[in-house]
Amino acid sequence: MLERLKIDGFKSIDSQEFSLKPITILTGINSSGKSTVIQSLLILSSAISNSSVLNTYVKKFTNFNEVRNKYTNARKITFYTEEANGLFSMEYNLFLPNELGLKSDMRITENWDRLIFEKNLFYISANRVGQEDIAEYDEEIKFGTNGKYIFGYFEQNKDKEVYKKLIRYTQHNTLEAQLSYWLKYILDIDLRVETSKITSSSVKVSFSSDGLNDLSPFNLGAGNSYLAKILIIGLSCQKDNIFIVENPEIHLHPKAQARLSDFFVMLGNSGIQVILETHSEHIINKLRYNIYKNNFHSDNAIIYYKQDSRTDFVLLMINENGHFTDDENNIVEFPTGFFDSTLDELLEIM
Repeated sequence: MLERLKIDGFKSIDSQEFSLKPITILTGINSSGKSTVIQSLLILSSAISNSSVLNTYVKKFTNFNEVRNKYTNARKITFYTEEANGLFSMEYNLFLPNELGLKSDMRITENWDRLIFEKNLFYISANRVGQEDIAEYDEEIKFGTNGKYIFGYFEQNKDKEVYKKLIRYTQHNTLEAQLSYWLKYILDIDLRVETSKITSSSVKVSFSSDGLNDLSPFNLGAGNSYLAKILIIGLSCQKDNIFIVENPEIHLHPKAQARLSDFFVMLGNSGIQVILETHSEHIINKLRYNIYKNNFHSDNAIIYYKQDSRTDFVLLMINENGHFTDDENNIVEFPTGFFDSTLDELLEIM
């Protein structure tokens, strides 16, 4: 598990260190810099992964002059991460380009293999593919950064057993069975993903629900497809994997968002590190409730809130009673402008 990440000079971050837990949540105001933390991890992964998909993706935020911290006129960008046991660490630097072009250097512990994309680090972006009735399959790519290969992967692996700690539907241990269990639990409807191979590189995608088969994804709620893709990746993880998700709440109603939080808690309890960038108070509040009910240990969750592009992230913990605290265990209120966005209006109505 990654325990520490330090970022210097990248986008809206001047210099800040982050403690990473089994569940780490990045939240805050739009365009404040939440995704910057995730992009840092992806750049680190790209530096050591042999993945053309990831390399192409991170190009959009590795142009030095575009992504250096312009508030401080940064002339170097540094990313540093370290594992929990302290035995493995990695530092990657980007320097101000000169006449020879972009300069970089990397210092890495021997045999570091903890951030290999689609081996032990998995990521799905906010700008991901949603509904599709024909999905692509690639023998070399599992999911892709935008999820375009997820249903193709599912078709090839739906009959395989999932990691034993992820089994909740005990009658069948397959990826397909566990996916159906979580779709029903989160959406509160009987829903199954159906895939069938069309060609060597494409599969047909449909759903079955309430006794009806071969339902087009375009004739069902968009949230079904978005959710299924997150679940497939999560259920395909193994112990010590890292799963990064941007905006998991896309197209999900509040109850489903809260129950999706239960899924992430299950992953965290199973030894899979989850890093979420979210705007959903329902996901955060259900995590608090799981801690309050002793379903998840309070030491295993951390929240970082960013108010704007000029300020640092604020660290928040959750104590055993489900209350927000600072790093010294003092109870604090969540920063203004998130949970209370409509509270004043509701109180006025009452």
